[in-house]
Amino acid sequence: MKSIALISILLLAVFAAIAGDFSVGGYVKNFNTVVYTPKIENVPFFSLPEITGASSYRINLKATYSPADFLTLKVSYDLIPRFTGEMMNYLEGESDEESQNIASYRIGDITRVISPGDYDGTGFALMQNLDRAMIALHLPLADIELGRQPIAWGSARTVNPTDVLSPFSYDALDIEERPGVDAARIRIPLGAMSEIDAGYLPGYKFNKWKMTDAIFARTKLYFLETDVSATVISFRDNTLYGLDIARAIGGAGTWIEAAHVEVRDVGMIVQDGSYRTIHEPFLRLTAGADYILGDGTYIFGEYHFNGAGTEQPEDYAANMDNIAYNECGVYLMGKHYAIGGVAYPVTPLLSASLNCMWNLNDNSALITPNLEYNFAQDVYISLGANIGFGEGGIDGESLALVGKSEFGIYPDMWFMSFRVYF
Repeated sequence: MKSIALISILLLAVFAAIAGDFSVGGYVKNFNTVVYTPKIENVPFFSLPEITGASSYRINLKATYSPADFLTLKVSYDLIPRFTGEMMNYLEGESDEESQNIASYRIGDITRVISPGDYDGTGFALMQNLDRAMIALHLPLADIELGRQPIAWGSARTVNPTDVLSPFSYDALDIEERPGVDAARIRIPLGAMSEIDAGYLPGYKFNKWKMTDAIFARTKLYFLETDVSATVISFRDNTLYGLDIARAIGGAGTWIEAAHVEVRDVGMIVQDGSYRTIHEPFLRLTAGADYILGDGTYIFGEYHFNGAGTEQPEDYAANMDNIAYNECGVYLMGKHYAIGGVAYPVTPLLSASLNCMWNLNDNSALITPNLEYNFAQDVYISLGANIGFGEGGIDGESLALVGKSEFGIYPDMWFMSFRVYF
């Protein structure tokens, strides 16, 4: 598996020299972050630096080869030089792919860390990621896609309840492309805007007994000027039933996306000898609307209900052991959230935006301002921040939450990035 990326790119180059359509593209992205740590209490054996940071590049190369109208081959490879400050790996959590358990939906993979071999999350590292490696067959009645590919759904702007295979968190910086997972997928068109979509993800080393596989079926229909999607996903022995409805009303876009998840039966024998299920089924729902004003200003608002969360801040830490957080893509701690955002085109080349997620249970919030400048053709520079408001902290001994809010424990993070596409 270590040489699969190089072999794939070389094969595409050979095919390109033979016949058919061949294209190469990609981008270079840089993210520089500075983080101010949350309040640390009761520190017996270590302390976090007040300010730390990281700098990383993502050098992406994409290649597509179509030897015939019915066949397309795609490969996408990332080379990731990265420097991480002291304890930054703890503050950020794991990498995007690891935190979303992407690895378990990949049959195998290339070595992620090229150098150094003993990388512990701090200092310089050279990393890599084979993000796409797929074959697409375009048949008269269906499209079949085999290999590493993105799989994601949902019309909601921030939190997508039906997206459990490779979800992004609200404060993720690089959300332009969804990480690839290994799957066999078939799409059958039912009309210009309707289809049946089904697939199977065999999981790590095809090991079904370790519950790393998934199977899904999704129907998307368009009628009465409304998009309606129904989804069923069996993943890691859990089952999701999802519904997504989107349509325009009076010039505004509106949507409601919901998912009910039946988690596998995991329980315990309590003191009276009875059996009690400790992981209950849960519902997640996001409803919202967006609108573009006459001057080009874009606004949106959403309400999110997180049935896996809790209304009591003191229960946040214990509740994080729930299957919902470990296997179902849930990351928010509370139950009720109001989310909103605005984007304004200051000039044709400069845009400003401001988003906010507000936990209605504990009255904390996460604010994300951002400025983006189109410096030259296919070159963008951004400045932004993720700033948490609310009471809270972290106990340095137990690493448990302290205080009365969710976003109060979020570290403040400022970032600068640039992107070059080719």
